[in-house]
Amino acid sequence: MQFQGNTRILLTKIPYFKEVAVMSFYCEHCEWRNNELQPVATIQEKGVVYTVKCTSEHDLNREVVKTEWAEIDIPEIEFEVKKQSGLITTIEGIIDRAITGLNETLHSIPEEDKESKMKFSEFIGKLVRLKMLNEPFTFVSSKLRLIFNVFICKI
Repeated sequence: MQFQGNTRILLTKIPYFKEVAVMSFYCEHCEWRNNELQPVATIQEKGVVYTVKCTSEHDLNREVVKTEWAEIDIPEIEFEVKKQSGLITTIEGIIDRAITGLNETLHSIPEEDKESKMKFSEFIGKLVRLKMLNEPFTFVSSKLRLIFNVFICKI
């Protein structure tokens, strides 16, 4: 038996950003979901770098609009999100995605490789502490590269 999921596409213009297609896929049978952001306008000549000093829940809830070419950095823990599919999320959402992905990798590491398991666990702990705002951190978009784009909503 073959099942099919449902794809939704919304064309919209995001203020201070550009026109994009927001795509969402969900399969109720296997519960797989995917959300993606694709630009539909021409790529800008220059990108913009946003830096947010995260010190409160309010900062974690800032909406982030990221194209597939943009990169994210949290320099305090040497964390980078390289080019991935575009998405609309929050700063906390980006940290959550990283924790989920690293946990999946952690569980796939053989039990004998205790050193790798320990390093992954320690790094996941750093991300969890950031999310709990145990200490302020800096959220930086794009690393000064041209044509990449990201937008972080003002508070």
